[in-house]
Amino acid sequence: MVDALEPLDLPCFIVDDGSDAEARQVLSLIAMRESWVKVLRLPQNGGKGAAVIAGCDAALAAGFTHALQIDADGQHDVADAARLLEEWLAEIRPRW
Repeated sequence: MVDALEPLDLPCFIVDDGSDAEARQVLSLIAMRESWVKVLRLPQNGGKGAAVIAGCDAALAAGFTHALQIDADGQHDVADAARLLEEWLAEIRPRW
């Protein structure tokens, strides 16, 4: 998922919602390898809602006004994220 998101050239917050030790290690390696990726660790699994809120709170604290949430389990197509970003950029471009 991280490799698929890289071409979007956006910062990425991965919310680790109480994963096991093996997953925590993989996420740490990704964050060390990719400077645009930050991992937020929740102490226990709080469910999707808690993870989304934690990610949005982190984005807000980092000064962002918008967030795009994508699940890492494959239920969201990264190509949809690229199209959404293109639509948003087209909307905010000045028209003169």
